[in-house]
Amino acid sequence: MPAPNLQHLADFKTFVRTMSAEPGRPAQPQGPITVKTFPAFAPQGTENDKARVIETSLRRYSRPRAAVEAKLNKFLSAS
Repeated sequence: MPAPNLQHLADFKTFVRTMSAEPGRPAQPQGPITVKTFPAFAPQGTENDKARVIETSLRRYSRPRAAVEAKLNKFLSAS
């Protein structure tokens, strides 16, 4: 597929390649087809609040810097 086809897609359009399988035969990729997608949901209240997302992410996934550095130093000194 030429790059201009991808560069000039209308809003909420995408190309999709699917796999098609018949019983007893391996799946075969099908040619790309154009699909219309849904637009993004509109923000509602505080559920899209940037500060809240950052705070929740930090609480769930971050670790103290000293703990990460200690683990890295231990790993690198073992090599």
